[in-house]
Amino acid sequence: MRTLAWLLALTMASAAGAQSRVTEIRAIGEHNRAGGEGAEWAGQAALADARRRAVGLVAARLQDRDDVKALRLTPVQLEAFTAALVEIDEDVPSPAPPDAQSVRAEVRVHLDADDTARRMSGLRR
Repeated sequence: MRTLAWLLALTMASAAGAQSRVTEIRAIGEHNRAGGEGAEWAGQAALADARRRAVGLVAARLQDRDDVKALRLTPVQLEAFTAALVEIDEDVPSPAPPDAQSVRAEVRVHLDADDTARRMSGLRR
């Protein structure tokens, strides 16, 4: 019984040590409507801006890591790899009033930097 308790404690400690820290990154995009742009199109443009900003924030967070620096990616490559590897969660935007001049959208990324860096290394090869 004592051995079973020890194995269970060791397994739980290993699992806890193996878990990576996940960081939530939020980005807000905005689009200023021009001319006869519809509210739906403006919302999609704001969402695209939010996605672009999120990828930039994640890439900026990753660029200072030693394992990412070792890949010797150019800034453009780093952003491209980041865009391909991270999952962006989109908040459902509330519909903008038809007369709104500015439309905003928010997105979130749950970043596991260790896993993302490991996957970048696999893509680089």
